[in-house]
Amino acid sequence: MKTYFKAMSVVDPPEFLSSLDIEKMIAPVYKSLKLSEGRLEFITGVKKRGYWPEPMKPSDIATLAAEKLFKDYNLKPESIDVLINASVCKDCEEPSTASFIHKNLKLRDNCKSFDLSNACLGVMNAIEVAKMYLHDKSIANILIVSGENSRDLLKDTIKVINKSNCTRKDLKKFIASFTIGSAGSAILISSDKFEALWEVGEIHSMSDTDSSNLCEGHSVDGVLLMETDSEQLLINGLKIAKDNYNKFSKVPFDKYILHQVGSTHRDKILKNLEIPEQRDFSIFQDFGNSGSSAIIVALEKAYQEKFVQENHSIGLLGIGSGLHTLMMELKPCN
Repeated sequence: MKTYFKAMSVVDPPEFLSSLDIEKMIAPVYKSLKLSEGRLEFITGVKKRGYWPEPMKPSDIATLAAEKLFKDYNLKPESIDVLINASVCKDCEEPSTASFIHKNLKLRDNCKSFDLSNACLGVMNAIEVAKMYLHDKSIANILIVSGENSRDLLKDTIKVINKSNCTRKDLKKFIASFTIGSAGSAILISSDKFEALWEVGEIHSMSDTDSSNLCEGHSVDGVLLMETDSEQLLINGLKIAKDNYNKFSKVPFDKYILHQVGSTHRDKILKNLEIPEQRDFSIFQDFGNSGSSAIIVALEKAYQEKFVQENHSIGLLGIGSGLHTLMMELKPCN
């Protein structure tokens, strides 16, 4: 069964924090540690990252992206057979965030819906699941959404850093938290080739779960924190990325969209996989790492800027804490 990447839409957050804004918010810590302003952007390559103010919920963000998709591509809610919410962020522990999105979009009562979560790889995994679903002839259209909001993580990390006797070592484990951005995304995966953007081609995955402790996010007593050993995570991630990339039968691709982590990750991945820099499109500089939406946001913006086109073969190279990598080929519809 052929699988088509039929449509995509993205909504950007309305408010942004620059790296300098964040450094000013933790100025006492910078002063005590004798750190100079500009360090955060220099290390990460992230100039700014966005967020939605309260009371915006992940389901609200995902709903906006889906509604935009319906409008832009003239799609009807009743055409959706399966809804998968793949965001890291959730409205609550129970019920599924997909339940609220399903209600907001007024989808059919026999339209299946559920959450699928795998850190920053959620949307990529959801495409793979959608591809499997399409073997069922009763299913034709699968809507995959994500609503990511960095607001609480940024706010709580700043609060904890300012309240603690923060050392350079403590600050280092929170640097990755300051790269996290926000976005809403929606894509339609379909068995219908008509006016599709691309066909979903090869998909390859690898895991290194011995590295599962290198990036952990927790919510304790209402405080959301993520602690990351960024250096070791990068080293281990580069290894499985190389091994996974080598599985593809047809490389290089015309264009590439990497997971939007930061400048060091981008530079080392391109070098390690021998990908020419001019074939890659990145947006982390102005949007940070928007979790499971990151690759779709970058792909959509690359498409709007005509960096990627429908006649291109595209490599989506995803990676997420855990440690997991999923890489996917989008190929022209012939």
